[in-house]
Amino acid sequence: MKAKYTIVFFYAYDCPHCQKQSPALVDFMKRAHEKNWDLKIFTVSTKRGEQNIEPTWKYVKEKNFSDFINTNDPFGVSRFLVSTIFNQRHKFMF
Repeated sequence: MKAKYTIVFFYAYDCPHCQKQSPALVDFMKRAHEKNWDLKIFTVSTKRGEQNIEPTWKYVKEKNFSDFINTNDPFGVSRFLVSTIFNQRHKFMF
């Protein structure tokens, strides 16, 4: 993924904190595009199991994550819920 900045957003569709942060992330992306920032947002759903596939993609649609790169962690390796920011050299910034 080529971008000057990349945000990686780990979330669960049923997490109250994630539900609160999701609109702010969408708004931030819109403002970044308006300012011509080279930014990509990569989302990772931490809910594993086939029963979580449909609710996860429903959440992606409801929260307007269409400008993001949306993925799922089917193995449950990423059990933490956090956002991180990397620069173009893939150096951790925050």
